[in-house]
Amino acid sequence: MPFFERFIPKRDGGGEVKNKLERKIDTEKRPHYRYFYHGTFAGNLDDIQEDGFNFRERHPTLSMSPHYCLRGWTDPEKLKERGREEPEGASGGMLLVIERPEEYQVLPAEEGAPVELEDKIVFVRGRWFNYHQALVSRESRKRGGEKKAGSLPPNQIKMALEPTADFKNIFIDFRRELAQGNAPEDEYILKLSEYLKRGRSVFKDQVEDKQELAENMITGEFQQYLVENIRRLSLNIQFYKGQNKGQRIIQGKERRDFKPWPKEKAQQVIASLKRLNPRNKFLQRYIDLYLPDLEKEWGNL
Repeated sequence: MPFFERFIPKRDGGGEVKNKLERKIDTEKRPHYRYFYHGTFAGNLDDIQEDGFNFRERHPTLSMSPHYCLRGWTDPEKLKERGREEPEGASGGMLLVIERPEEYQVLPAEEGAPVELEDKIVFVRGRWFNYHQALVSRESRKRGGEKKAGSLPPNQIKMALEPTADFKNIFIDFRRELAQGNAPEDEYILKLSEYLKRGRSVFKDQVEDKQELAENMITGEFQQYLVENIRRLSLNIQFYKGQNKGQRIIQGKERRDFKPWPKEKAQQVIASLKRLNPRNKFLQRYIDLYLPDLEKEWGNL
């Protein structure tokens, strides 16, 4: 079995996790996320206020990471590259803060998980190692299916804001701390809540508790960082293990060759993950379950 397969949750129709490690993690207390995030052109706000937000993706996805949205879902040029049409007279992008509807669960988007297409070829999509989330109907899951939301009503969009440099830098700096093995969560929750309370460059605001939103954002960013790096590490290990056997890992609809990290960077990521001490027990449990295997496999290369 390829090493990365242990990082892919196996679920039956009722949603039960079959993967042994994932089942252990499911027993731990997961963070409760009230808010998730997406992005679009700022000029779309009036239409969203009237008709709601329509997902354009074939597989509608959200993120628990504001930073991920800022990298690709609020940047006008990248939105255009993905076929989005910019409204006339509009300029810039905006981040949407979305409150999860009660009738939906938010689950990791498992489409695109690594799969062996043929001998020596492994295929993966970015939505897997970028840890996208999907809104899935609770009722459809009870019946063994997964009906996904194609749109959201206006009242689920609780905040829309311009991603200013100050806002972006909070997440850039927090992730830089994580990369160094530090986890100053309280410090960055305070910075972010103070920023949000100032109401700078906000187009819509129906969030009363800015402290709760700040905690939601920073904890989500922490979880995104952990899962994203552990999944990427698993692919790097599979790449280096298969290198001498002629194995290729290809990604995305363009089927580009996966670009591994230099071995020095992978080693640094392992070392920094070992030093992290998240206050949420689920996140600590995630590190404790997956990192020893990663380190062992890396040492055997």
